[in-house]
Amino acid sequence: MERERLFWSQGLRVAGVDEAGRGAVAGPIVAAAVVLNPASAQSNLWKQVDDSKRLKPDIRCQLAEAIGHHVVVWSVATVAPRAIDRIGIDRANQLAMECALQDLGAGTFDVVLSDWIRRWPLNLDAAPAAEQHRIKKGDARHVSIAAASILAKVHRDALMDRLHDRFPAFGFGRNRGYLTATHAAELAAQGPCTEHRMSFKPLADEQPLLSSIEE
Repeated sequence: MERERLFWSQGLRVAGVDEAGRGAVAGPIVAAAVVLNPASAQSNLWKQVDDSKRLKPDIRCQLAEAIGHHVVVWSVATVAPRAIDRIGIDRANQLAMECALQDLGAGTFDVVLSDWIRRWPLNLDAAPAAEQHRIKKGDARHVSIAAASILAKVHRDALMDRLHDRFPAFGFGRNRGYLTATHAAELAAQGPCTEHRMSFKPLADEQPLLSSIEE
């Protein structure tokens, strides 16, 4: 939390932002943004917060609930598969982060700490003068980004659970839309559903959607 403390000492409000689902072949990309509360800086919670990929699912869920009670404000934004296909994953990644930060509300942050993304800077009408810092492996180095990564991951996992109920054959509740061997086999057997990203390999040249799924 060193960088956050530095900005706080200057009277600046810090927003962390990160995404989940960039590399999946199905489902949305999800971004979360959080503004940490300096008053809770001493909480033991932050010692447990880490890059969401390093945490077990049950721990992530517990931390996500706790984070919601220890931040000033937080938000989540999604970009759907069809939009990803239309604008590309880099722009979709950027857009999800922009929307999550915008949804925090005007005047809620002065500095943005972001995990590394290709398209930069972010376009922020809510805080056009905000300092922006993108940091390689930021979700493993800065608590505000790690907190955002946890919220994004937990929210996306819940979305994928709902998609699993709609399309159980693809195992979205287990693979979260990533291309596992079982997922690939099911794609080969019946083709993609409406939640697959058709611009992603190996889907770009695959067969059209099944009519039963399109309904």
